[in-house]
Order: sequence, then C-alpha cells, then structure tokens
Amino acid sequence: MTTEDPREARRRKLARTLDNLRDDIADLKGEITFSELVEDVSEATASLPDLTEELKRLRSRGYAFRGDLEETLAEARSSAESVMTALRREIDQVDNRLQREVSRLSRDAAEITGNPLRNADSIESLESTVRGVKSEVSATTDRLEAHSSPLLKSISDLKGKVKDLHWTLDQFDSATFKMAPEERPIAAAEAIWEDAPNSDKPAGMLMFTDHRVRFEQKEERVTKRKFFVFTAEKESLQELMIDEPVGHLLDSVDSTRGWVMKDQLLTFSWSKKAKAPATTTFEITSGSAADWDGVVELIRSGDLGSYQAEAAATSQPQGIAGGAPAGAAAHKVVWPEKCVGCDAPLEAPVKGQTALICPYCGTNHPVQYLT
Repeated sequence: MTTEDPREARRRKLARTLDNLRDDIADLKGEITFSELVEDVSEATASLPDLTEELKRLRSRGYAFRGDLEETLAEARSSAESVMTALRREIDQVDNRLQREVSRLSRDAAEITGNPLRNADSIESLESTVRGVKSEVSATTDRLEAHSSPLLKSISDLKGKVKDLHWTLDQFDSATFKMAPEERPIAAAEAIWEDAPNSDKPAGMLMFTDHRVRFEQKEERVTKRKFFVFTAEKESLQELMIDEPVGHLLDSVDSTRGWVMKDQLLTFSWSKKAKAPATTTFEITSGSAADWDGVVELIRSGDLGSYQAEAAATSQPQGIAGGAPAGAAAHKVVWPEKCVGCDAPLEAPVKGQTALICPYCGTNHPVQYLT
C-alpha cells in the first residue's frame, strides 16, 4: 500500500482552495448588487393595485368580515415606498466599496498562477480576505432583509388570505342551497362526516355563515370497476345533509387522532331541537381542527361584529348561491309571541332560525329579520 506524498497532497488542497475562492468571488459579484431582494420588494409593491382590486371584488361578492384586510393593505401601501427608498439608500452606501473590494479580489485571484505550493501564502491571504467580504455581504443582506421582510410577509399573507376567501365564496356559489337575505358567508372547510347515520362517511364541505351551520356532501364515488381495479363508472354526489341555525350548536371540541399523520377532528354538540344528531364528528381535511374550533366559537359567541368590514356594503345579485348582501346584517328579529292557530305561547327563536313551529298544533310561523 502506497501513501500520497505530503507535498502533493498539500498542492492538491491549495489548488482546490484557489478554485473554490474564484467561484466564491464570481458569486460575490452578483450578491453585492442585492438585486434579488430589490426585485422581490419591487414585485410585491407592483402587485398592490391588483391586490386592491381583488379585495374590492371579495367585498362585492358578499364577504363582510375580516376588516383587518383593508387595514393591512393600507399599511402595506403606505410603507412600500419608504421601504424601497431605505433599501436603495443602504445598498448605495455599501455598493461602491464592495464593488471595489470584489474587483480587487478578482485581480488578486487572477495573479495567482503556477505551482500552488509557491503561492501558499497568497492563497491563504486571499482566503482570509474573501471570508471577510463574504461575512460583510451576509451581514448586509440580513440587515436589508430585516427592513423588507415585514412588508414582504404582510403582502404575501394578504394575497394568500384573499385567495382563500375567494375560494370560500366559490364553495357557497356552487352549493345546492341558497342563503337567506340576512345571512353572510364566513368560512368553508373540506371535511368528512365521520359518524354520519348511514356510516358511509360522506366527504364534502362544512360551511358557516353568521346565522347557520351546514354540511353539504360534495364528492365523486366509483360505482363500478373493470377487473376490480380500473374505474368504469362513477357518480357525482352533492346533497345538503346538515342545515342548522347557529343557536342550535351547543359546543365545539377539537381533537386529533393517530400518532404520526394526526387526523384533525371537530365534534359538534347540538340541542334537542336540532334535526342533526346529538353529536357530529368531522375530520377536517383543510387546516387544523383547533383553528376551525376557534372560528366556530367566534360564530357561536356572536363576537364576529368586531371583525366586520366597513368596506363590505355592496351586494351580489340574489339569484346566485352565496349572494346574500354583505350589508344585510339583521338589526332586529321579529316573531309572533303566540300561535295564530291555537293561541299557545311561542318561545323566542335562536340565532339563524327562520321559522317557529307551534309545539301544540304544528302551525308554522315565519321569523323575520329586519335590517
């Protein structure tokens, strides 16, 4: 077994170091312009007009909550110019000096030729200098990102939220039911009804308005297979399976199931007046059960008023599912105190109830929501 000559091993190591340093210097030439960060801020700022229009369209479709969206957008618009100005000012302060530093490093690297062993001191000196410039560029990048990242995150999060809310309204628009004039859409979650009475675990959408909770089955199921494997026929299933006033929802509990891929479960408890089973458990397939439990509790508690948006006063044509006017919140609920059929007293309706049925003679009485 032969061993490599120590001098040859050192020569090879120095040669590799010099090659790596030349690559680092080439990379630095691009990094010291900080162009990627400037481009990110420029693109985010340029997207604000389109984002403004998308938010207006969201309001025109009937989404009346999350008033903080307009506040976030206004803050982003007011800070965008100052962030870009500060960014360019800081870059200008270091640009010329770093350009000179990197140009000098490039010349020094080019002057190192021949046997690396004879240039060991020069290579080691160059390595130390490159390390120092890289450290300064990294520190400058961190400082610039600290200035710009709040704006970039704010705009990115806002885009994501507006997109998600448009998707939510799409689910209402494609639903089989029509909302009442006093209803306003809030949220929709992809879910599987785990303990449905027929035990086939229908998949669909949990849909929440400020007045009602609904589950609509919405899925495609295979009805026939070829050779026990390939799909031959399938059917589309869409059916409203739960439609209850918010006032019939007594409690909401989130939980998880499993050790690794934890299923997100949301269990509702219903009042005796509800047509839904006493408890219903859903596996939430979009988001965490804890987050959705928070949404449900906001709806149940009636604390949604603080999230209402002033800009949501426009409406959508009534013929479209999910098109309840955004400004149609009920200010007064009117119902008969006595049955018109037998004069028996009637209990007050719960939130979201649209009719009172006399427990004695079965007469149906409408509940009116006056704006």
